[in-house]
Amino acid sequence: MLSWDGGLVDYASTVYWYGDLDSKAINPSSNEEALQPLPLSKSVKIEAESGTVGGGAIKASYSSASGGYQVGNMDNVGAYFQVIVNVPEPEVKTITLVYANGMNDTRNKTLYVNGIKIRRLAFAPTGGWSNYKYVNTNVSLAAGNNTLKIQRDTEDNVATDFDYLWMPAETAVDVTGNLTFKSVKKDSTSERSFSIHNTGSSRITVCNLIMPEGFTADWTSGVIDVDSVQKVRITFTPTETKKYFGIIKVISNAKAGIDSLAVSGTGSMTTGLSTVTIDRNRGSLSLFPNPAIDFFSMILNNSCINAESIKIYSTLGQTIKQFNLVQKVNVSGLKKGCYLVEVNHSGVIYENTLIIK
Repeated sequence: MLSWDGGLVDYASTVYWYGDLDSKAINPSSNEEALQPLPLSKSVKIEAESGTVGGGAIKASYSSASGGYQVGNMDNVGAYFQVIVNVPEPEVKTITLVYANGMNDTRNKTLYVNGIKIRRLAFAPTGGWSNYKYVNTNVSLAAGNNTLKIQRDTEDNVATDFDYLWMPAETAVDVTGNLTFKSVKKDSTSERSFSIHNTGSSRITVCNLIMPEGFTADWTSGVIDVDSVQKVRITFTPTETKKYFGIIKVISNAKAGIDSLAVSGTGSMTTGLSTVTIDRNRGSLSLFPNPAIDFFSMILNNSCINAESIKIYSTLGQTIKQFNLVQKVNVSGLKKGCYLVEVNHSGVIYENTLIIK
């Protein structure tokens, strides 16, 4: 925990941004803008100017601010900004307030939650109105919508601009990596890795990884500290000449984030060269809509394509459906679940994941 003049900062370092100052102050068309609830089922960033700005406070245009604006002119008693957040059940959340204080001393403002005065907050100097630091504070939220307000009260002093609020999920995980294996000779092995990142504000406990057939992991359980990354090595060992495909799911106590990743590979009799180009970059070809119900189309370079052939595989590598010279694919007969789609277009084979709901 880092101690400084403005209070206690719970993170390892202070946040700074630098940029040119646009001194033009822009007033919103109405200081009483409509509030939109923001769900907190995952970590969210809330621009200060996105809610209600009133009491003399304004939206000020700053190129250094995250959204191009920050709430300024918090000088009059009663000047404020407020946002609404929504949580499914009562809980305590840590709010991170990113602010600018171009004065030479610490400034104060008051936090209100659902109309109730909670506490005064101290904001240390940042060295300019386009330099930023942050302050953390805990708030108790009720189930449903909650109003968070920062206001200048009588006992507070002038100044302090606000860029945004950050509210991390207490337990959150992010799974990233490319687990698309090339063709591997039957009974041989190939390895790739992915990462499990703790993006929340509390440590997470992983109790298991659910793996599809043909794939094993060198790490399946343990504790991951806040902002730490656990690397996992996946080994693909095909025992048959077929497609292998599925989802690796991380079982943990995380309440938010991305906890699964697609994995695929092909078992073959040989690893020799092929005359067909295979593009397994899943960002090259997209399927729309995805998840699908009855139909989906294939989009390449922002245009729908008419594929020469399409194959749809189950997670066991079995060919479920096959089409030729189609642009819109009928999948109304497929059961809910995850499938691998292989598209042959202009001599290139593309692969992507399809979810049927």
